[in-house]
Amino acid sequence: MKTELAALYRLQQLDSTLDRLKREFAALDPGRQEKEDYEAARASVATTTEDLHQKEMALRDNELEYQTVTAKRDEYEKKLYSGRITNPKELIAMQDEIAMLDRQRSRLEEKRRELQAALEASQAAAEQAKRVLGAARKALQARQQTYKQAAEQIAAQARALAAQRARTAREIPEALLRRYESLRPARGGVAIVALQDGDACGGCKMGLPRMLVQRVREGATIEVCTNCKRILCEAPMQET
Repeated sequence: MKTELAALYRLQQLDSTLDRLKREFAALDPGRQEKEDYEAARASVATTTEDLHQKEMALRDNELEYQTVTAKRDEYEKKLYSGRITNPKELIAMQDEIAMLDRQRSRLEEKRRELQAALEASQAAAEQAKRVLGAARKALQARQQTYKQAAEQIAAQARALAAQRARTAREIPEALLRRYESLRPARGGVAIVALQDGDACGGCKMGLPRMLVQRVREGATIEVCTNCKRILCEAPMQET
Protein backbone atom coordinates (compact mmCIF):
# COMPACT_ATOMS: atom_id res chain seq x y z
CA MET A 1 0.00 0.00 0.00
CA LYS A 2 2.93 2.30 0.64
CA THR A 3 3.87 2.21 -3.06
CA GLU A 4 0.29 2.93 -4.11
CA LEU A 5 0.08 5.86 -1.69
CA ALA A 6 3.35 7.23 -3.08
CA ALA A 7 1.86 7.08 -6.58
CA LEU A 8 -1.33 8.70 -5.32
CA TYR A 9 0.67 11.51 -3.75
CA ARG A 10 2.50 12.07 -7.05
CA LEU A 11 -0.87 12.17 -8.76
CA GLN A 12 -2.03 14.80 -6.28
CA GLN A 13 1.00 16.93 -7.03
CA LEU A 14 0.30 16.67 -10.73
CA ASP A 15 -3.36 17.55 -10.21
CA SER A 16 -2.44 20.50 -8.02
CA THR A 17 -0.11 21.76 -10.72
CA LEU A 18 -2.81 21.30 -13.35
CA ASP A 19 -5.26 23.19 -11.15
CA ARG A 20 -2.74 26.01 -10.82
CA LEU A 21 -2.31 26.12 -14.59
CA LYS A 22 -6.08 26.32 -15.00
CA ARG A 23 -6.18 29.29 -12.64
CA GLU A 24 -3.31 30.95 -14.46
CA PHE A 25 -5.08 30.42 -17.77
CA ALA A 26 -8.33 31.85 -16.41
CA ALA A 27 -6.42 34.86 -15.09
CA LEU A 28 -4.82 35.64 -18.45
CA ASP A 29 -5.94 38.95 -19.88
CA PRO A 30 -6.84 38.64 -23.57
CA GLY A 31 -6.92 42.42 -23.79
CA ARG A 32 -10.26 43.39 -22.30
CA GLN A 33 -9.34 47.01 -21.65
CA GLU A 34 -7.42 47.26 -24.91
CA LYS A 35 -10.48 45.90 -26.73
CA GLU A 36 -12.70 48.51 -25.08
CA ASP A 37 -10.23 51.26 -25.98
CA TYR A 38 -10.08 50.00 -29.57
CA GLU A 39 -13.87 49.91 -29.94
CA ALA A 40 -14.14 53.38 -28.42
CA ALA A 41 -11.50 54.63 -30.87
CA ARG A 42 -13.38 53.04 -33.79
CA ALA A 43 -16.58 54.75 -32.68
CA SER A 44 -14.73 58.06 -32.41
CA VAL A 45 -13.37 57.67 -35.94
CA ALA A 46 -16.87 56.94 -37.23
CA THR A 47 -18.29 59.97 -35.41
CA THR A 48 -15.57 62.40 -36.50
CA THR A 49 -15.65 61.10 -40.08
CA GLU A 50 -19.40 61.63 -40.27
CA ASP A 51 -19.01 65.11 -38.77
CA LEU A 52 -16.33 65.92 -41.35
CA HIS A 53 -18.62 64.70 -44.13
CA GLN A 54 -21.43 66.93 -42.89
CA LYS A 55 -19.10 69.94 -42.71
CA GLU A 56 -17.86 69.30 -46.26
CA MET A 57 -21.43 69.06 -47.53
CA ALA A 58 -22.40 72.27 -45.78
CA LEU A 59 -19.45 74.09 -47.34
CA ARG A 60 -20.30 72.75 -50.80
CA ASP A 61 -23.92 73.85 -50.35
CA ASN A 62 -22.72 77.30 -49.32
CA GLU A 63 -20.48 77.58 -52.38
CA LEU A 64 -23.26 76.47 -54.71
CA GLU A 65 -25.68 78.98 -53.19
CA TYR A 66 -23.04 81.70 -53.47
CA GLN A 67 -22.52 80.90 -57.15
CA THR A 68 -26.26 80.95 -57.75
CA VAL A 69 -26.69 84.31 -56.02
CA THR A 70 -23.66 85.76 -57.84
CA ALA A 71 -24.97 84.59 -61.22
CA LYS A 72 -28.37 86.09 -60.46
CA ARG A 73 -26.80 89.39 -59.35
CA ASP A 74 -24.61 89.55 -62.45
CA GLU A 75 -27.65 88.95 -64.62
CA TYR A 76 -29.54 91.82 -62.96
CA GLU A 77 -26.52 94.09 -63.24
CA LYS A 78 -26.13 93.27 -66.92
CA LYS A 79 -29.77 94.14 -67.53
CA LEU A 80 -29.44 97.31 -65.46
CA TYR A 81 -26.59 98.68 -67.55
CA SER A 82 -27.78 97.30 -70.88
CA GLY A 83 -29.86 100.40 -71.57
CA ARG A 84 -32.88 98.36 -72.49
CA ILE A 85 -34.71 99.24 -69.26
CA THR A 86 -35.85 102.85 -69.08
CA ASN A 87 -38.73 102.71 -66.63
CA PRO A 88 -37.54 104.43 -63.43
CA LYS A 89 -39.54 102.14 -61.20
CA GLU A 90 -38.08 99.07 -62.86
CA LEU A 91 -34.60 100.53 -62.55
CA ILE A 92 -35.06 101.23 -58.84
CA ALA A 93 -36.50 97.76 -58.27
CA MET A 94 -33.56 96.21 -60.07
CA GLN A 95 -31.08 98.26 -58.05
CA ASP A 96 -32.84 97.16 -54.85
CA GLU A 97 -32.66 93.55 -56.01
CA ILE A 98 -28.93 93.88 -56.71
CA ALA A 99 -28.39 95.42 -53.26
CA MET A 100 -30.35 92.58 -51.65
CA LEU A 101 -28.29 90.03 -53.55
CA ASP A 102 -25.09 91.78 -52.45
CA ARG A 103 -26.21 91.53 -48.82
CA GLN A 104 -27.04 87.87 -49.34
CA ARG A 105 -23.59 87.28 -50.82
CA SER A 106 -21.98 88.99 -47.85
CA ARG A 107 -23.87 86.75 -45.49
CA LEU A 108 -22.85 83.70 -47.51
CA GLU A 109 -19.21 84.82 -47.46
CA GLU A 110 -19.32 85.20 -43.68
CA LYS A 111 -20.97 81.82 -43.37
CA ARG A 112 -18.30 80.32 -45.63
CA ARG A 113 -15.56 81.59 -43.33
CA GLU A 114 -17.33 80.00 -40.37
CA LEU A 115 -17.82 76.74 -42.26
CA GLN A 116 -14.17 76.66 -43.33
CA ALA A 117 -13.02 77.15 -39.73
CA ALA A 118 -15.39 74.41 -38.58
CA LEU A 119 -14.20 72.16 -41.38
CA GLU A 120 -10.56 72.63 -40.40
CA ALA A 121 -11.40 71.78 -36.78
CA SER A 122 -13.34 68.73 -37.92
CA GLN A 123 -10.44 67.61 -40.12
CA ALA A 124 -8.05 67.91 -37.17
CA ALA A 125 -10.43 65.93 -34.94
CA ALA A 126 -10.79 63.19 -37.57
CA GLU A 127 -7.01 62.91 -37.99
CA GLN A 128 -6.51 62.74 -34.24
CA ALA A 129 -9.19 60.05 -33.96
CA LYS A 130 -7.41 58.01 -36.63
CA ARG A 131 -4.10 58.33 -34.79
CA VAL A 132 -5.74 57.19 -31.56
CA LEU A 133 -7.32 54.26 -33.40
CA GLY A 134 -3.95 53.25 -34.83
CA ALA A 135 -2.36 53.30 -31.39
CA ALA A 136 -5.29 51.38 -29.91
CA ARG A 137 -5.04 48.76 -32.64
CA LYS A 138 -1.34 48.25 -31.97
CA ALA A 139 -1.92 47.99 -28.21
CA LEU A 140 -4.68 45.42 -28.73
CA GLN A 141 -2.57 43.36 -31.13
CA ALA A 142 0.36 43.41 -28.71
CA ARG A 143 -1.84 42.30 -25.82
CA GLN A 144 -3.45 39.56 -27.90
CA GLN A 145 -0.03 38.31 -28.97
CA THR A 146 1.14 38.21 -25.36
CA TYR A 147 -2.04 36.38 -24.39
CA LYS A 148 -1.61 33.87 -27.21
CA GLN A 149 1.98 33.11 -26.25
CA ALA A 150 1.13 32.68 -22.57
CA ALA A 151 -1.91 30.53 -23.38
CA GLU A 152 0.12 28.30 -25.68
CA GLN A 153 2.81 27.90 -23.05
CA ILE A 154 0.27 26.92 -20.40
CA ALA A 155 -1.46 24.55 -22.81
CA ALA A 156 1.85 22.84 -23.62
CA GLN A 157 2.64 22.40 -19.93
CA ALA A 158 -0.86 21.09 -19.28
CA ARG A 159 -0.60 18.52 -22.09
CA ALA A 160 2.70 17.23 -20.74
CA LEU A 161 1.34 17.02 -17.21
CA ALA A 162 -1.85 15.32 -18.40
CA ALA A 163 0.21 12.63 -20.13
CA GLN A 164 2.29 12.16 -16.99
CA ARG A 165 -0.88 12.01 -14.91
CA ALA A 166 -2.33 9.28 -17.11
CA ARG A 167 0.80 7.19 -16.62
CA THR A 168 0.78 7.76 -12.86
CA ALA A 169 -2.93 6.96 -12.55
CA ARG A 170 -2.29 3.50 -14.00
CA GLU A 171 -0.09 2.72 -10.99
CA ILE A 172 -2.97 3.26 -8.55
CA PRO A 173 -5.66 0.66 -7.71
CA GLU A 174 -9.02 1.60 -9.16
CA ALA A 175 -10.80 1.69 -5.79
CA LEU A 176 -8.18 4.02 -4.29
CA LEU A 177 -8.28 6.22 -7.36
CA ARG A 178 -12.08 6.52 -7.17
CA ARG A 179 -11.83 7.42 -3.49
CA TYR A 180 -9.26 10.07 -4.30
CA GLU A 181 -11.33 11.53 -7.13
CA SER A 182 -14.47 11.73 -5.00
CA LEU A 183 -12.61 13.34 -2.10
CA ARG A 184 -10.82 16.06 -4.05
CA PRO A 185 -13.83 18.31 -4.79
CA ALA A 186 -14.81 18.39 -1.13
CA ARG A 187 -11.28 19.18 0.04
CA GLY A 188 -10.34 22.10 -2.16
CA GLY A 189 -8.72 19.87 -4.76
CA VAL A 190 -6.35 18.25 -2.24
CA ALA A 191 -7.29 14.71 -1.25
CA ILE A 192 -3.93 13.36 0.00
CA VAL A 193 -1.28 15.19 2.04
CA ALA A 194 2.05 14.30 3.60
CA LEU A 195 2.81 14.51 7.28
CA GLN A 196 4.17 17.91 8.27
CA ASP A 197 6.72 18.47 11.02
CA GLY A 198 6.57 14.77 11.76
CA ASP A 199 3.15 14.56 13.38
CA ALA A 200 0.82 17.14 11.81
CA CYS A 201 -1.55 16.99 8.84
CA GLY A 202 -0.08 18.69 5.80
CA GLY A 203 -3.55 19.86 4.84
CA CYS A 204 -5.26 21.35 7.90
CA LYS A 205 -2.02 21.58 9.98
CA MET A 206 -3.68 19.91 12.97
CA GLY A 207 -1.60 17.66 15.20
CA LEU A 208 -2.29 13.92 14.84
CA PRO A 209 -2.44 11.12 17.43
CA ARG A 210 0.85 9.27 17.82
CA MET A 211 -0.63 5.90 16.89
CA LEU A 212 -2.14 7.36 13.72
CA VAL A 213 1.21 8.85 12.76
CA GLN A 214 2.84 5.46 13.29
CA ARG A 215 0.35 3.72 10.99
CA VAL A 216 0.88 6.38 8.34
CA ARG A 217 4.63 5.78 8.46
CA GLU A 218 4.19 2.03 8.20
CA GLY A 219 2.02 2.56 5.11
CA ALA A 220 0.20 -0.75 5.39
CA THR A 221 -3.27 0.82 5.48
CA ILE A 222 -5.04 3.91 4.21
CA GLU A 223 -5.20 6.46 7.01
CA VAL A 224 -6.98 9.80 7.07
CA CYS A 225 -6.66 12.96 9.13
CA THR A 226 -8.99 12.95 12.13
CA ASN A 227 -9.85 16.57 11.41
CA CYS A 228 -10.02 17.23 7.65
CA LYS A 229 -10.42 13.59 6.53
CA ARG A 230 -7.72 13.85 3.87
CA ILE A 231 -5.67 10.76 3.08
CA LEU A 232 -2.29 10.82 4.81
CA CYS A 233 1.10 9.63 3.61
CA GLU A 234 4.65 9.77 4.89
CA ALA A 235 6.44 13.10 4.56
CA PRO A 236 9.42 11.88 2.51
CA MET A 237 7.01 11.13 -0.31
CA GLN A 238 7.04 14.85 -1.05
CA GLU A 239 10.41 14.32 -2.73
CA THR A 240 9.06 13.15 -6.11
